[in-house]
Amino acid sequence: MIAYGRDEPEIESYKTPCPRDPYGKVFHPGDPKDQRNVSTGANSSHWIALFELSASEHAAVYIDSEDSEWVRLALSVIKNRSGDKWHSNSIYLKEILTQWIESRTLQRTKGKSKDSTTTLNMLEALKFNSDLRAGDDTTKMVEGWETFRLTFIRAITNALTHGCDWMEILACLHVCSCSLKTGQQRVRSIVVTAMKDTSLNCNPVLHATVIVAKLDSSFSLGVPGYSRETPSATWEACVSRLPGEDALTLANRVFDSYLQKIGDDIDHRTI
Repeated sequence: MIAYGRDEPEIESYKTPCPRDPYGKVFHPGDPKDQRNVSTGANSSHWIALFELSASEHAAVYIDSEDSEWVRLALSVIKNRSGDKWHSNSIYLKEILTQWIESRTLQRTKGKSKDSTTTLNMLEALKFNSDLRAGDDTTKMVEGWETFRLTFIRAITNALTHGCDWMEILACLHVCSCSLKTGQQRVRSIVVTAMKDTSLNCNPVLHATVIVAKLDSSFSLGVPGYSRETPSATWEACVSRLPGEDALTLANRVFDSYLQKIGDDIDHRTI
């Protein structure tokens, strides 16, 4: 076990330790006994090392979680910093992880800021649009999530980067999703499961990504054009023309599939 200085500030004090990673190390974020408290500087290195693991290795780290397979699925998609693409990773990004580390460190040393309190209040007051309460109307539900998805992602990301406590974030999501007038039952169900997950709760930025992945899957299940397809599968399907597809359309499909496969680190301007 790597030893870190005991005088570093804590980030979280989770009673349940995180599981082992594939290399036998154990992550106990915020546990002073383990000397691995998350902070800026040297003690953030294990978080970055964890971030660099593959999707399958991440799933192995959180094998004790009921959502360990969702960890793999959530990280087996393209990165999309704009947050406008379904089945993409818009939260578990290095810049957001770094901001969370810095903000939590600052909050643990100087106390909760007014901005973080305001951010939590706004999250708790979040109102899901009417289409997301359309019951069995799949079309409306999809349209509702299409419209609301970015707002949801930004609200959670904003709370994380302001250093808000993850359990407080989940509590706020629970409150807003339980509202009889403006709530959403699928969100409530996924949040309740998340609140009980003592393994993934150790990594709020990753946990938030899993929640969005589960919602994407839930709202898109069986809906043509929205169901989850891996970028690799889409790329590998570009081996021949589709019925009635001309050469130019095929070329555009190949180009778009390649951009999707490699993520948003490269685009039409930089390819």
